[in-house]
Amino acid sequence: MVDAAAGPPLFVLEEYRQVDGCALPEAVAHQLRRAAGTALSVQRSDRPSEWTLKAGSVVGTISVPGARVLIKPKVDAANLFHLLGVSSTIVTRLDASFSYARQPDLVESLGALFAEMVEQALAKGIVRRYVQVSDDLQTIRGRVSIQGQVRRGGLPLPVTCTFDEHTADIGLNRIVKAAVVALAPLTSSARIRARLATLAGRLEEVGPLRPKDLAEEVAFTRLDRHMEAVERLGRLILDGSSLRDDVGGVGASVFLVDMNRLFEEFIEERLRAELRHQLEVTGQRRVGLDDERRVGMRPDLVFSKARLPVFVGDAKYKLTTSGLGRDRDYYQLLAYCTSLGLDEGVLVYCRDDGDVPPTVVKVRNVDVQLHARAITLAGTPAEVDAEVRRLATWVLERVQARGSSSSVPAA
Repeated sequence: MVDAAAGPPLFVLEEYRQVDGCALPEAVAHQLRRAAGTALSVQRSDRPSEWTLKAGSVVGTISVPGARVLIKPKVDAANLFHLLGVSSTIVTRLDASFSYARQPDLVESLGALFAEMVEQALAKGIVRRYVQVSDDLQTIRGRVSIQGQVRRGGLPLPVTCTFDEHTADIGLNRIVKAAVVALAPLTSSARIRARLATLAGRLEEVGPLRPKDLAEEVAFTRLDRHMEAVERLGRLILDGSSLRDDVGGVGASVFLVDMNRLFEEFIEERLRAELRHQLEVTGQRRVGLDDERRVGMRPDLVFSKARLPVFVGDAKYKLTTSGLGRDRDYYQLLAYCTSLGLDEGVLVYCRDDGDVPPTVVKVRNVDVQLHARAITLAGTPAEVDAEVRRLATWVLERVQARGSSSSVPAA
């Protein structure tokens, strides 16, 4: 679908779909291709100055001077936000003032949602923590650093002191502020940009993002647990958004979310929570295919007891049009089972069109069964959670039925 009512041409398509006959100057098409990377295929059509845009599993917004592309997720907006870890209560309240369900641009929806979440979180006050600081002062504060004074040649002033400061300039707030700042230029809504600018001002005392902030996991307490969903969404915004300077100083703005990765992480987190008292659930755990472990593999789901693998699974976001899993999905799962010494495994598919994969494939000449289970994202968030709970119960029943013995530990 093409919308050119105002501003540069707007091309709207769904994930795994394509739009033909897109009228674009060649220079703009090349800028779009560079900005999108592998997220969007931009191919010349048979007609001059027309191009075919084809999306995969990545959704979001790609904007360059002269064109804007919106890739819409197939799943309902409420379920998309649910996969992102956003409370359904927040989504419901937000819909009263912002119609995300009818908004084709994911960035606009996400901008309104993130602004709402940050505003609610800051209404409880900005989070502060004690941080150890070392500084040169004119008066003594905290503990005097002898090593610092020695480096200064023994001069009496200033005094190198180490002390604890109750500050808002912490990793948690830096992630949130950086996400607010990154999201503002990506949205075309003046109202949302103004809300985000106001929030950035309220976080003025928070410094810029540091490399270690995203590398380290935030340890939440009961005093700042209300920031957990905000921090998680902030990380995703920083991971998916970018402002790029193209050739000749031409700017491109991009926000993209990989639905494959999002679905995998959602299934892993929810199964871990459901099975936390019965099984350990690990995602992307490295296992070796060969005895020397030179050929490595990373299953999406390894279920263990006392660190010993007892079941394995892989999450797949998309079914083929026939409803059957791709052949290579089964080959991959069979390799996981063989490597871990297991006789059963499961493919967890996302389904939104009513197609159902085969329930079980019994592999010829070996005693291995490859199951397939589908999670439907066409219902409500509560229904999605209920399906995940049923999946967790089923996995536990399979493990209990076959016993918990396994002779091949993971690498």
